[in-house]
Amino acid sequence: MKLLQILLITIAGFLTVSCGAATPVEELKDICTKVEENWEDYTEQDWVDLQEKLDILDEKLTTYEGTAEEMKEIGRIRGRIIKYQTKKAMEGAHEKMKGAANMLDGMLDGFLSEDED
Repeated sequence: MKLLQILLITIAGFLTVSCGAATPVEELKDICTKVEENWEDYTEQDWVDLQEKLDILDEKLTTYEGTAEEMKEIGRIRGRIIKYQTKKAMEGAHEKMKGAANMLDGMLDGFLSEDED
């Protein structure tokens, strides 16, 4: 559930920041490459650390007036990062749903079973 909250905060942060810079663009590209290569192995703390890095980077981006092409590139890179955050959040949600389905199946078995008394 925490990953889903982090994802929502990230999306909101990305939608509210409206600038970028050449150096921050490179930082964003580096972050994105790391996420793409390692997202499946990220722990919850890794996602929190990632969000902190992105928040710091967003602060740098708030004072930059980039070209339309740079802004589009920033948005594209952010979209790629969000894609992996979403994949991981959905993976976790899927596992929780499977667990809940198994528990419900067991509850139904118990409810429908004949008493052994």
